Amino acid sequence: MDSRTRGQFIRDKLARGLLPFDPIPRFWGAAGRGEPCSGCDEIVTEREPLVEGIRPGETGQLVHFHIECFYLWSHARRRWVKNHGGSSEVAITL
Repeated sequence: MDSRTRGQFIRDKLARGLLPFDPIPRFWGAAGRGEPCSGCDEIVTEREPLVEGIRPGETGQLVHFHIECFYLWSHARRRWVKNHGGSSEVAITL
């Protein structure tokens, strides 16, 4: 999947409330373990680095990202909040 497609997929997930708008206060890196990326839904293989963190506001639910998807998510969520007056309210329209 190319960067443009990943970015659109992540923006769509944000709009539908499937990814958090709040920052992840702590995250860490590791090697992938075959889990699906929370951003693009593709598998993060054992040969790929993984960014992992605990989803804000939810007890213990982990999010896993390819590095690129983590940066795309981070940029998209900040842009959403900036463009909507600091509100993290979800709008279903894209």
